[in-house]
Amino acid sequence: MVTGGVRRDEDYTCVHADQEYVLHVDLKRLNRAESRKDVRVHAPRFPKAKSEGWWVVLGDIENKELLALKRIGHVYGNTSVPLSFFTPENTGRVIYTIYLMSDSYLGLDQQYDVYLDVIEADIMAQVNTEVMIDELGD
Repeated sequence: MVTGGVRRDEDYTCVHADQEYVLHVDLKRLNRAESRKDVRVHAPRFPKAKSEGWWVVLGDIENKELLALKRIGHVYGNTSVPLSFFTPENTGRVIYTIYLMSDSYLGLDQQYDVYLDVIEADIMAQVNTEVMIDELGD
């Protein structure tokens, strides 16, 4: 919630610097699609039958950086999309943007901001991650 053009501290999620995180984006289709026929799109210039598809993109507008990209086929009901990304090495507040874009429909694209407060790196979390990777390699 924006009050007077300034974000409240509660809007920011604390994350550790230079760590990998997974952001789960939940998608919900409002008009229920029962079958594959219900997700076909009208595309007269496309050479064969076309089903709708979606792109979920995580980006940093300020640094013009793409952080995560995932293509999803049609959404029948509820779908959760995991986006894996790394936080910046520097501490401070950053704003990432989630884009939901249709590959078939004009005007359905959506954009949401994610507010992150990047704090010092957690050394123990990095050590535990490295140990897990070494154990899987054996």
